[in-house]
Amino acid sequence: MIGYNIQYEKHTIQTSLREDINSQYDNETTGSIGYAYQINNQWKVSSSFGTAFVAPSFNYLYSRVA
Repeated sequence: MIGYNIQYEKHTIQTSLREDINSQYDNETTGSIGYAYQINNQWKVSSSFGTAFVAPSFNYLYSRVA
């Protein structure tokens, strides 16, 4: 995983990138990006977007519900 955060005056930008290596479900690259603006000492607005990957657990794959 790699991440980067930069702050300039009232602006903050954050990014991250991750690669999951799984022999059964192929490789999956995920990441995120976010932005925040400090309006004053009490208020900050922010927004972010990201992707995710979760490999199924053993129980999810092999359990049977009757």
